Amino acid sequence: MDHGILIHFFIFLKGEAGIGKTALVELLSYIMEATFKTKIIHAGVAEQEIIELLNELTLQASQNPSHRYVLFFDEVVLDNFGKD
Repeated sequence: MDHGILIHFFIFLKGEAGIGKTALVELLSYIMEATFKTKIIHAGVAEQEIIELLNELTLQASQNPSHRYVLFFDEVVLDNFGKD
């Protein structure tokens, strides 16, 4: 049986710091009975850190395919995204 990653959807939340974006996603994860993981993304985060987190969640999901997981990338700054 193939246990690949099944991504149902992405949600982008934008707003000022402290308005409750993370709390909202954490609450929705709780309601969905999903494991909530968050990763703060800043200039010092290496690509390898993100890959390791995805590998860890992929392993967990393959061991328990009926469980839900929510991965939330927090504090992502997109001010210069796509301006190269």
